[in-house]
Amino acid sequence: MAQIQFSDINLDFEPHPVTGDVVKLLDENAVKRSVRNLVFTNFYEHPYDRRLGSNIRDMLFENFGPEVEQSVKARVEYVLQKYEPRIELIDVYVDASVENIDKNRMSITITFFVGSSTTPTETTIMLERVR
Repeated sequence: MAQIQFSDINLDFEPHPVTGDVVKLLDENAVKRSVRNLVFTNFYEHPYDRRLGSNIRDMLFENFGPEVEQSVKARVEYVLQKYEPRIELIDVYVDASVENIDKNRMSITITFFVGSSTTPTETTIMLERVR
């Protein structure tokens, strides 16, 4: 049985050095990009599904604490389980430690399996508030 290959365009729109076409992201990299896009999407940004996204950027302006960390974790878990069928979510870890709080940022580490892979994939997303 052939393995399913996931592909997507690179939203950085970097041209291929030889062909000049937009570079494709494949398999794990395509899914990582999709996960990142879902986390950064706010409600009402998607024209056909106003609830698509995690809407976590608004959490950067809250006073960080355990309740904010839990809310961010719950929002990320929800959006990934609902809108990204290519992954099996293992864990979402939100780090709003003192070092990050002092720099007005939050780190989110997401661990998941892609498709039928037996090797977990991990991606870290940094949310940063600009003063």
